[in-house]
Amino acid sequence: MWGTSAVNLRTGPSTNYTSKGLVGSGDKIRVTATNKGPYCYWYKVKLRSKSRHGLPKNTVGWVSWVYVKKLVPKNTQGC
Repeated sequence: MWGTSAVNLRTGPSTNYTSKGLVGSGDKIRVTATNKGPYCYWYKVKLRSKSRHGLPKNTVGWVSWVYVKKLVPKNTQGC
């Protein structure tokens, strides 16, 4: 995670989707897919362990690229 202490893990790739809960700085995630929407990329992620905010291991959801951009290849980053 980068730039904030916690972000919403959403059910889909935009802020129009509901939040499943928070993923915090230091939580272990794996980026499994990307989705370039009309304005920004969204990354589908899977928790590799229980989050600091209580989400169980293996929870899958979407986060904005802004918060995980250091974790993915440079040619797939950005808005």
